Amino acid sequence: MYQKNTPKRKTGRILLILAGLILLALAVYQLPPVKSRLSWRIEYALIYLRGVFNPVEAVPTPVASQPLPTATPAATFTPPACHPHAGNHPNHSTHAHPAAAAGLFTLSPA
Repeated sequence: MYQKNTPKRKTGRILLILAGLILLALAVYQLPPVKSRLSWRIEYALIYLRGVFNPVEAVPTPVASQPLPTATPAATFTPPACHPHAGNHPNHSTHAHPAAAAGLFTLSPA
């Protein structure tokens, strides 16, 4: 009456052994030396599987267009910096050069 090795019992026993092996593998994986050596490999495998099931789409390329016109900067005059000791030194006078004051420097029309 009692059958020892029915297909249902074999399947149950195989599933029980498989579940035990999976739990044992998870317990061994929690050990720091094992985890440090396997974690990057598992991460690469998961990245590969993600790429297989959800591939990356093509990156859109920009459309060529005319460049926008830009304003050309105009040259500006920067006045010369004042010497901090102008007028305090005998060789630095605040008055115009004597030759310029006498009109010796003139511009001739071209």
